[in-house]
Amino acid sequence: MPPFSTSLPYRRSLLPTVIVFSLVFVWLVGSSWTRVGFAQGPPASFRNFEAPQIHPLALTPDGTRLLAVNTPNATLSVFQLGSGSPVLTAEIPVGLEPVSVAARNNREAWVVNWLSDSVSILDLTTGNVVRTIDVGDEPTDVIFAGSGNNKAFVCVSGGGRTTASQIQITGAAGAVKIFDANNTLASPVIIENFAKQPRALARNADGSRVFVSVFESGNQTTIVPEPIVGANGGLPPPNPAVRPGLPAPPNTGLIVKWDGSNWKDEINRSWTAQIPYTLAAELLLTARRVPATRTSARRWTCASACCTGTK
Repeated sequence: MPPFSTSLPYRRSLLPTVIVFSLVFVWLVGSSWTRVGFAQGPPASFRNFEAPQIHPLALTPDGTRLLAVNTPNATLSVFQLGSGSPVLTAEIPVGLEPVSVAARNNREAWVVNWLSDSVSILDLTTGNVVRTIDVGDEPTDVIFAGSGNNKAFVCVSGGGRTTASQIQITGAAGAVKIFDANNTLASPVIIENFAKQPRALARNADGSRVFVSVFESGNQTTIVPEPIVGANGGLPPPNPAVRPGLPAPPNTGLIVKWDGSNWKDEINRSWTAQIPYTLAAELLLTARRVPATRTSARRWTCASACCTGTK
């Protein structure tokens, strides 16, 4: 019998072994091409500045679109609203770290860019930015008020100026800048406020008043340093009194509170002569529209400030 015919059964017996080894080889090679997912991903390649979102969502007046700032992506997300779930229809690039959005009408929206120190004006129909306004350091919010909602109020948390030791400092206080929404090239009206980090804006129903909330308002207290306390009568006696046999308490600074006209301690001693400054302690500011008169045009002014501990 020829050699081929005598070896055929042997070859047939090797066939299953060859098939098994082939499958194992294919599995080992294929596993090296498979992408593996991990619960903990690699560090992000960008820096997240953790900007403070103030009003990150807004509806258009007709209620058909939802606007949402995508802060780390530096875009405005536009969702179409219908009977089902919102449908993402556009991602419009804006400035860095957008934190607030407000819809002026069904076609126009303003986005506040915290890191870019700007406001982006968007055309929602064409899906692009039509104008960018430089507003100052760290803007936080925008709202429309006034007749026909034609005034855009922009809260700038670091845009105010204050004077310390006869030196004018920009950024130590906040400001509200009022733009003519129909003529953004015109210089804005600036209302400076002696407040630390003004943040959010709100308005009354007819748009005649705008309210500004202050983030770091303080509580109208400060500290008198220990050397000054020791040179001016020392600390008030402990209350309750120290138990007999205990060591005397250490000399420390003294917390005093502003009562509207003087810095007072807990036993009503005045320390005003030793504290040559005032503090920004406003919680809520109100801007109101002043009617026009024969001698002045209609304007906006800071009408009141609500301070912690006094009002």
